[in-house]
Amino acid sequence: MTGLMAIIWDLSMSIGYMLYRALGGQTEGRVIDLGGAVLGYFIAHGIIALIVILLEIAVLTTGLRQWKQKKTIGWHAKLAKILFPLWWLAFLSGELFYLVEYIL
Repeated sequence: MTGLMAIIWDLSMSIGYMLYRALGGQTEGRVIDLGGAVLGYFIAHGIIALIVILLEIAVLTTGLRQWKQKKTIGWHAKLAKILFPLWWLAFLSGELFYLVEYIL
């Protein structure tokens, strides 16, 4: 249940923020200059974040199927093992990007 709530929370925040920014939403702080290394970092972080979102949906779906069918689905555990380190990578790279662009 904790994992279910965590994935739903993260999905809603990630997708909500991406939609907010894609539709022209602004954040406080300076404007990001997307060029050179910053653009490469931004693209890498974005790709990792999208992979995490897809994995979260897959883990959520297989977990709900597993719960409904009351039997173990092997893919659920395999996907969760991949998701966990990638989620941390996306989280930490996002925090690092925020610190560099808005704090430092």
